[in-house]
Amino acid sequence: MNNRPIPKWIHWLVLLVILGQLGALGLMLAGRLHGPQRNLVPQALLGGAMALFVLAGFVLRNHGESLRPAPARIGIVALTVLAFALCGLYFVRNRAILTLPYDLGGWSESYFLTDIIKWNTGTPLYTAPDDSNSGTYTPGAAAISHFLASLMGKAQSVRTYRFLLQLYLAIAALFAGAAAWNLLRLSDPERFSRYSRWWLPFFVLASFLIATNPETNAFNIFLHNDPLSVLAATIGFWVLTKFALSQNPRWLVMMAVLPALAYLAKQFLALFAAIYVVYLWLDGKSSLRRVITFGAITFAILAATILGGLLIWGDAYRYWVFEVMGSHTVSFIKLNERFADAAWNILLGLLGGLVLLRGERSSRLLPLWVGWLMMTLGGMYTSGITYLPTHLGPASMVGGCFALAALAMLWPSSDEADARPALQWLQVAVGCLAVLSVFAGMGFTHSGRLPLDADLQRYVRAIEHEFNGVPADRVLLDMGEWVYLRENVLAKDRMAILNTHRTPHYGLLDRIRNHAYDRILVHVLSDGAYSYELGGERDIQKELLAYYRPVRRIAGIKNMDRWLFYDMAMSEIVVLEPIPPPQSEPANPASDASQKR
Repeated sequence: MNNRPIPKWIHWLVLLVILGQLGALGLMLAGRLHGPQRNLVPQALLGGAMALFVLAGFVLRNHGESLRPAPARIGIVALTVLAFALCGLYFVRNRAILTLPYDLGGWSESYFLTDIIKWNTGTPLYTAPDDSNSGTYTPGAAAISHFLASLMGKAQSVRTYRFLLQLYLAIAALFAGAAAWNLLRLSDPERFSRYSRWWLPFFVLASFLIATNPETNAFNIFLHNDPLSVLAATIGFWVLTKFALSQNPRWLVMMAVLPALAYLAKQFLALFAAIYVVYLWLDGKSSLRRVITFGAITFAILAATILGGLLIWGDAYRYWVFEVMGSHTVSFIKLNERFADAAWNILLGLLGGLVLLRGERSSRLLPLWVGWLMMTLGGMYTSGITYLPTHLGPASMVGGCFALAALAMLWPSSDEADARPALQWLQVAVGCLAVLSVFAGMGFTHSGRLPLDADLQRYVRAIEHEFNGVPADRVLLDMGEWVYLRENVLAKDRMAILNTHRTPHYGLLDRIRNHAYDRILVHVLSDGAYSYELGGERDIQKELLAYYRPVRRIAGIKNMDRWLFYDMAMSEIVVLEPIPPPQSEPANPASDASQKR
């Protein structure tokens, strides 16, 4: 390399390439390109990028010493702008569902709102199995959401609940960014003062992208318990990093209580009790007596929380929260599939550990990393019963913290003694491209959006029309709670909940035979079966057609079949009404007279 100035022709060539790219984009936006002519845009963008990389290589090879050192924050700002743009893309892409005023987005939405109705009406949160209208998760998400919505006077607003769940994710991103910053402090305390605080905005924005990624956190765009569980897990890990930094006993008090609070968000997060105990044991800074005492107190608080649920809701709580969830069979095939689905997220935590667990800092960070590994393996086990790796959502957030801290540690810095300007620029460019590639691999850059068709209003109005003139509790809509929420009516026989039964209790069958409903609306699946048969035939459709007759159909929503749960929530609906009982034949007078003679 030498310090000769960069030739003028390089500047002019770079300018021409950029102008050519902008010109191609301008022609496309102006509608001047048609058919194969539109190939000019990717040709200009990719060909121009190739030319710019070649020119950059020439400059770095022959004029590298004439470059000024690359300030570290240039690359960090570029990454922050990228993450901010992708967060904006997330809201643009999912605007349709994030503003949807009806619970038609996913299978979980109806039972989330069923819990809200129970809080509105003062009904016990867990009811008899035969009612088929209780959720299988702990009560935290619905309880907190209902409390906050009530404070805003919006307890019956579906959109408000969607906003609150996104707020949980934004707060989780703040705590995850702070946790990544704490890991950086732990990993390199001597150099920590030289790390740019420009990393913090990027940490937060990148953490929000992880919290909303389409694999491990796919349900976070729906009404679901997952957003609160992600928040609880992220706070739990942040508290652990604060204790690791300060060893202040006040953090131990929070650590003793947090597993019980996390359990109230989702059962699986009770694992934090074991994670905290293992951390104290591996960290080696706490006596065995303290570890045992802390463990006893933590598990006692957790047990008291579980016992409190049993005392409040009784056997129904035990059935829905433990028996139903515990009756699933873990499949090794599903385990393998979920691992493949979540591989990018698991790889982030592994690579972060590979970078951070070196030298003296390994003793400080190993107990924390083992805690993440426990979360990942626990999530993998429970993912063996699912079709999406969403049980790995909390672990993906914590793994992202390790990856972000590792990225900051590896980032080139201009104050390094042996730093060469050309090499710094190359490292910054490669680092930005590597992050962009990881973001693309995790699905953050996908531009496909969920469509919102005008036909949705026709579909909703047709459903609401079936409730006109009939008490809401006399109309059964298998999936969809917004009408019941508006009327403050607690409906039974919620379809999504029936699908979770492994030891079925079909109070629905008795209600069908007794004509408990004046009208029943059931979604029709792609194979022609009614939604109550989803997940295995239960002869419910047979019973329905024995006591009810189809009177009309509501066509499914047009142009929205790309939605994940279209068949369950937006497909064709058959409307059923009771079959009148057969009337007895009138007596024949002539026959009676002949019998008398």
